[in-house]
Amino acid sequence: MILAALSTLLVAGSAGAMERYDMASMSCAQIQTALKRDGKAILRSQSKKVPGLTLFNTYAGSRDQCTGGQAPTNRRVTAADGSCLVIQCVTPSHSWMRP
Repeated sequence: MILAALSTLLVAGSAGAMERYDMASMSCAQIQTALKRDGKAILRSQSKKVPGLTLFNTYAGSRDQCTGGQAPTNRRVTAADGSCLVIQCVTPSHSWMRP
């Protein structure tokens, strides 16, 4: 039980140390540089559909950053200077396996 608690704390600690960036204030080149430097980071932006709603997700600097059952997937995000191609590590859903 103690081992399980310690592993949970280690995972939570590493997620808490992840850098966070506001995409609206960064160019695409700055976003890509930050991701490559940090390995993974949380990128946030304001929703275009719901005023005042902040959206965020975790993105990676390279395909090698994806672990376990994650699949590296190309995503487009909106940077200060337009559309920007980044990598997101996605855990595939296996909803087809559910009854």
